[in-house]
Amino acid sequence: MHSLFRNSILILLGSGLALAACNDDVSEATGSGSETATGTGDGDGDGQETSTTTQGDGDGDPATGDGDGDMTGDGDGDGDMTGDGDGDTGDGDGDTGDGDGDTGDGDGDTGDGDGDMTGDGDGDMTGDGDGDGVCSGGCGTPNCGACPEGPEPVDVGGYTIDSTEISNAQYGQFVDVGFNQSFYDALPAGCEFKDDFTPSVWPVDPPPDLPVVGVDWCDAYAYCEWAGKELCGAIGGGPADVGDVGDWNASQWFRACTQSGIKEYPYGVLYDSDACNTIDAGFEQRTDVGSLPDCEGGYPGIYDMSGNVWEWTNACNDQDDCRRRGGSYFSDANTTRCFIDSLRARDFRNNNQGFRCCETL
Repeated sequence: MHSLFRNSILILLGSGLALAACNDDVSEATGSGSETATGTGDGDGDGQETSTTTQGDGDGDPATGDGDGDMTGDGDGDGDMTGDGDGDTGDGDGDTGDGDGDTGDGDGDTGDGDGDMTGDGDGDMTGDGDGDGVCSGGCGTPNCGACPEGPEPVDVGGYTIDSTEISNAQYGQFVDVGFNQSFYDALPAGCEFKDDFTPSVWPVDPPPDLPVVGVDWCDAYAYCEWAGKELCGAIGGGPADVGDVGDWNASQWFRACTQSGIKEYPYGVLYDSDACNTIDAGFEQRTDVGSLPDCEGGYPGIYDMSGNVWEWTNACNDQDDCRRRGGSYFSDANTTRCFIDSLRARDFRNNNQGFRCCETL
């Protein structure tokens, strides 16, 4: 009897406790997930009200309604007042302000913004920054080839002149370069026709030490620019006036050949039929640059300014005729003088036509 009563009491108490526990769950749920009061937010970070109470709203911040509890109202949970979610700079990566968490470049790799491992910013894997993988500058710069060895520059005072004519080997390095259109566009007026610098006389294996021939004026100009020099023109740089054919104060080439107006031929005052590669010397073809020791002058260390091949200079008129100087292996005493004046069209090419370069100091 007493046992049955006691068991009945325990059952009733247990039911009451279970009911109380259920009611407590309902109350907690009502207090935390069903609020519709104003001013507190709803736990989603947007500050919009949806509950009936002012506590237990699930957003971590009853003042701002932003959902992160950092008092900023940005909803990102970083507490930095920027609303970017990284706790740092407003960039979204927590580091540098670039968006990739790495280098400050936006690509997470090299710092250039293209992610191609070259650091050039163009994404073409060439490292030149121009986006097309071809040369747009001078030798020694990306995609423009190594600078040629020689000719040695000879100081004439205020400028240097190449010790010899440009050889096949030196010009060949230039031919091997693929040039951007911007390089062609930078050529002087009258060279708009250029789209290639290969000489008209260019065998498969050109003899390396012979002077290059079959080049027009634009080829010569472009090579000298690419090599970091200039086609020999006016004292002080730039084009010489066509009218200054015999003025050693005006022309780089003429001053060097005459030793500032002293000599008729680079080696002296009188013609020497054996000194240089002229028609009288009997070679009847080009000789290797600098290979005739008696064909030296006007200044020591300069060779072949008389004979061997004609040399373009930077002196052109309004009809697009440009001056060449020095004569060739076809030329006689008269046409191998330093003073000789010969004009040819800017696009003229021949198998006895070459050049050398100068550089203003």
